[in-house]
Amino acid sequence: MKKIILSTIILCGSLLSFGQNNKVSFVDYCKKNNIFNHLEAGLTLGTTGIGIDLGAPITDWVKMRMGISYFPQATFPFDFNLTQYSDGVVTEDNFDHVSEMMEKITGYEIDKMVRIDGKPNLFNFKMLFDVYPFKNNRHWHFTAGFFLGPKRIAKGINTMNEMTSLMSLNLYNRMYDYFTTTDFFDTPIYGDIYLDPEVADMLKQTFEEYGRLGIHVGDFRDGQPYIMQPDKHGMVTVNAYVNVFRPYLGFGYGGAISKDKRWNVAVDAGVMFWGGSPNLVTHDGVSLTHDVVDIKGKVGDKVDLITSIKVYPVLDFRISYTIF
Repeated sequence: MKKIILSTIILCGSLLSFGQNNKVSFVDYCKKNNIFNHLEAGLTLGTTGIGIDLGAPITDWVKMRMGISYFPQATFPFDFNLTQYSDGVVTEDNFDHVSEMMEKITGYEIDKMVRIDGKPNLFNFKMLFDVYPFKNNRHWHFTAGFFLGPKRIAKGINTMNEMTSLMSLNLYNRMYDYFTTTDFFDTPIYGDIYLDPEVADMLKQTFEEYGRLGIHVGDFRDGQPYIMQPDKHGMVTVNAYVNVFRPYLGFGYGGAISKDKRWNVAVDAGVMFWGGSPNLVTHDGVSLTHDVVDIKGKVGDKVDLITSIKVYPVLDFRISYTIF
């Protein structure tokens, strides 16, 4: 971006210097060579969201467009299932017993399904150059340029309704770790209060039978299961990352819709190169794109779909008005 700005400054300086050396004003020079002698304001709608831009010719056959686009808020749900596991082995036998026990202890039931809402974050600055190669046909153009946007293009986070389940899950796992690893004969549970050995042994056997709880998302490439745990705040998140700088190539067709040719419409199609498959990273730092395979259920289908989009398809409708 710095190089682009610097190049623009150098270009403007060269034009000004040329005009001064040849006793021609910058405005006259631009008019004579069709550089910035028109300015149009445009509104776009399409796969890049809603956008606004300004366009101006920089030669007889090239027009520059610069603007921003934003994809409105939308929600795409993902459903994960809780599972039990012990020593890296997934089991499914005692979930109802665990849920019933935690409801008695905490007053909240642990739901087997956890819902995560995915929300896109597509905000882009764009600088595009439309090239009109056909002298006698100004309808067709080819476009090259780039988009700039946030590295994170989407975020998935559990819904508020899942908070009690996830907090209860964390509490259960803390209890599991405590009752399966503590030496109750020598360790008081509080102050100088010790558990009865028979009660402690019964609790230990119960928790060992039930196992820990987590979300079996998929398996690591070495075959070990990836079981996601909520963070310390009882939250589960997944973020999608791409490159900040995104080159663009495309083509388009447009023309005037008013007699004075001030109003114009155009359709642009092309691809935004955002650096290959989006990298989906969970809150605990695991990449669902690179580290995990065989992701379960409908979540796996959606992850496969997202990671298969190695370039972002662009199809935008644009309406513009020539200011001068």
